[in-house]
Amino acid sequence: MPSRLDRGTRIYATVLAVLVLVIVIGYRFAGYSPRLDELNELLASDPELANYPYRFRVIEFDADKGRAVVTSPRSPLVPATRAIGILFPKLAGRPADDPEVQAAQKDLARHQARARKLLLQQPDVKEVIWQLDRQWYQSHGVPIM
Repeated sequence: MPSRLDRGTRIYATVLAVLVLVIVIGYRFAGYSPRLDELNELLASDPELANYPYRFRVIEFDADKGRAVVTSPRSPLVPATRAIGILFPKLAGRPADDPEVQAAQKDLARHQARARKLLLQQPDVKEVIWQLDRQWYQSHGVPIM
């Protein structure tokens, strides 16, 4: 029985099917998983974290090892005062020993600890690894080497 689709439609349908297949395979090999979205939703729905100016994000989840890689503006590569100055512009340029800067650093550490605690409460998360959020710094005009 001959096909009811003309040649152009068959080519279009084939190209579309291949494109969908490439996207699905690409997501799989790029490490995308629905669990990543669920963990990020968990962080975003927490009222305390939602009201903080930095959004901690799970960027990778290894289900076999129970390891979540989470973004953070804190790192030995960047002075804490740099992150604080971006998060709280009124504190930008102040010295590290300024009481308000120190309080803001403690608050950042507290929020990061809360994100870690929420993730570790999930039965499939055994470990949280912090990764410097280079993209966040870059979006604020701060180059990171």
